[in-house]
Amino acid sequence: MDTETRYELKQGFSYATSQGQQADATHLIMQEPGNEVLAEMAKIRQWLAIALDENRKRLIESGAINADGTVDEEELEEEEEEPQELTEQAEGLIGVLSRGSIPLDKFYLTVAEILTKRGFASVDGDAKLTPVLWKKIKGQDVEGIIGHYVAAFFLR
Repeated sequence: MDTETRYELKQGFSYATSQGQQADATHLIMQEPGNEVLAEMAKIRQWLAIALDENRKRLIESGAINADGTVDEEELEEEEEEPQELTEQAEGLIGVLSRGSIPLDKFYLTVAEILTKRGFASVDGDAKLTPVLWKKIKGQDVEGIIGHYVAAFFLR
């Protein structure tokens, strides 16, 4: 099981390296959360459970899946999907979360706090991702980072 994951930024930003030089960020290295963030992890898992359960109910109501959570064999044969990559899982997860009743802003803030204040992420594997650097990250990357991190370490 991996203890870290890499997210390629779609839109980089300027930051000071650990040697004090200016650089353009290309990726984040995010580490698996540890015991020091158990309370935050519990909140995230609770919100995920709520959002995934609401999504399952929506899929049952729409007829996309059966009440027992299975898909008809004919539909399975038509789809024959390959395993999703982490990026695809992350995008799907953000969609599920945004359609649910969970407080999405608090969800995002909780994950961002783990990554920044608790030091579980670094920019280009060099500089710690701080709240100041987090504010430099653009919208699409914010969702991508959060989805990527949660898919990597909370959905397994």
